[in-house]
Amino acid sequence: MLINEKTKLRTLISAKCYGANGKLKWNEDIENLVTDQGANYLLQSFFATPNYNPAWYVGLYTGVGTLSTSDTMASHPGWIEVTAYNQLVRPQLIMGTAINRSITNGSNTAFFSISSTTNLVGVFSTSSSNKGGADGILYGEAAFGGVQQVIPSDQLYLTVAFSC
Repeated sequence: MLINEKTKLRTLISAKCYGANGKLKWNEDIENLVTDQGANYLLQSFFATPNYNPAWYVGLYTGVGTLSTSDTMASHPGWIEVTAYNQLVRPQLIMGTAINRSITNGSNTAFFSISSTTNLVGVFSTSSSNKGGADGILYGEAAFGGVQQVIPSDQLYLTVAFSC
């Protein structure tokens, strides 16, 4: 018997930016594009490598261009990583328990303390904590609906949900 079920890997990201006064400046819910490298890594790691549990991190980017499934951390034409936040490394995604084909960091959102005025275009997820680095696996990337400006002392929180 052949089972014909289409599976789509998705990452939903909820971004919330608060000003120094504590008021919500903007928020946006976006869906990412999972790269070929990210999908292949997921399949290899979870189906071919026993007892594998990687750490995942999130980053911010700016620039122009089209996201592509062929993007990697070493090569992603059109965007550059934003490092204008106070943390020394990319925030780690601390995920909860998978339920109904989904897992989220909803009880432990990723946090960025913005250090300079910057235009954000989107976010990405990677296996490397190396802020500004080109190493690691680029699992996915997502563009906001438009350019989002952040200024010093803004606080950006990301809630990420992986599902299939």
